[in-house]
Amino acid sequence: LREGARGGSESAGRHRLGRTLVVTEIALAVVVVIGGGLLIRSFWALRTTDPGFVPERLLVVDLDVPEARYDAQATGAFYGDLLQRLAALPGAQSSAAASDLPPVASGSNWDIAIEGRTRAPDETAPSPNVRSVTGEYFRTMSISIVRGRALVPADEENALSVAVLNETA
Repeated sequence: LREGARGGSESAGRHRLGRTLVVTEIALAVVVVIGGGLLIRSFWALRTTDPGFVPERLLVVDLDVPEARYDAQATGAFYGDLLQRLAALPGAQSSAAASDLPPVASGSNWDIAIEGRTRAPDETAPSPNVRSVTGEYFRTMSISIVRGRALVPADEENALSVAVLNETA
């Protein structure tokens, strides 16, 4: 304060510190602006990307039953009853259940072998992302079947295993 009150000039160290702070502030502002621009661009790309299903008029509930009270058979019965009751609600067109919903890339991954195709010893097996779904899943999510058939109620746990593949697979 004394130095400034006498009309003297700032010391070289203080002047350098002031310039360094201004340059640092400008650099941080540029980083924030670039980050904001990238965030907006990513958000716009997400808004214009086709998720592969029709998200309008869907109600999604994330529900886990307590493992202490429900074994596999009781869990299946609970979800079966729940889906019937949900489908009976006024205005409901269908109901379905899935182990995971798109576009989340989660679920189980199983290594698979393709008939007639041999793998080199150092080649890894194809490992698709697997979701368990109920028969009405594709109709409920408005996912069109390109070729083959959709799941039907007869494709239950005790029947032969059935798989639905996307076009990439």
